[in-house]
Amino acid sequence: MLFSPLIKREGVDGRLYTGLTPHQYVIECRMEQAKRLLAATDLPLGEIGLQVGGVGHSLFTALSRTHVSMTPTASRDNTTR
Repeated sequence: MLFSPLIKREGVDGRLYTGLTPHQYVIECRMEQAKRLLAATDLPLGEIGLQVGGVGHSLFTALSRTHVSMTPTASRDNTTR
């Protein structure tokens, strides 16, 4: 990502606009996209992981637990009810 060199060059705090580090912001964006895909498609979890960040099923599940507080399967079940 190009945020880090820009921040270092310009001396801008990466959290100034979003309250998140650049890495946290990217992860949040990816997880939002994953939630949309889980709700709108029947794609396998591994495919969604690949589409939102090039991660496999296991890492996608771990990221989801950390950032959404539930597994992708639980998230999908929650949105289809």
